[in-house]
Amino acid sequence: MNRRLLCIAALLGVFLATRAADAHFPWLVVDDAGKANFYFGETLAERAYKLPASLEAAEVQTIAADNPAKKLALAKVETDDFIGLKSTDAVDRNSTLTSSVTFGIYQGARLNYYTIHQGGKLPTERESLPKLPLDLQARVVSTDKGADVFVLWQGKPFADQEVQLFDSKGKLKGKVSTNNDGKASFSSEQLSSGLNGLMLGHTVKGEKGDFNGKAYESAAHYLTVTFHAASK
Repeated sequence: MNRRLLCIAALLGVFLATRAADAHFPWLVVDDAGKANFYFGETLAERAYKLPASLEAAEVQTIAADNPAKKLALAKVETDDFIGLKSTDAVDRNSTLTSSVTFGIYQGARLNYYTIHQGGKLPTERESLPKLPLDLQARVVSTDKGADVFVLWQGKPFADQEVQLFDSKGKLKGKVSTNNDGKASFSSEQLSSGLNGLMLGHTVKGEKGDFNGKAYESAAHYLTVTFHAASK
């Protein structure tokens, strides 16, 4: 292969990797067997997309209101309908699962992924939820009209951030921007009975550092959240 073709092939590889990073995100759910599932997909419905090597090292922990955080033992699983990591043991369905992992660096930007599965019945007060060790996070509470999502960035309410809501099949059900209190509200008509998913992103220009020997000049932070809504 001549030098020109090598350059084209290299650029194509970077382009495809970037498209995957832009269009796909890690998700956390609990399956019918009660095991935590960590996978990489465009929406929470896509569970058989190849897991990037950098995400294979992801750690998932379970957090309950009255118990310390506990790291889960995970095993890589590849089947026709699922590719990702699964916990070796069942988890408490009422607990919250979290993970944070860096995908890598592209064009000087560090790509950071945060995932949350908020287990159990949605509370009516966010104060009842355990604190999470994530820079970017969202907590979901039930309301008379549907659900409120409270977004935090480094522990403070995050305003003017678009939150996308998906149903269990990956269909977009709504987009709402947070107010000054970091709150985005979704109606009961937008929520789906059973599993729902949220997604949002935040880019920080000027966030500099070094990751695996590579310098970065900015950082992109992406968050996905899954939760169950009651039957209508």
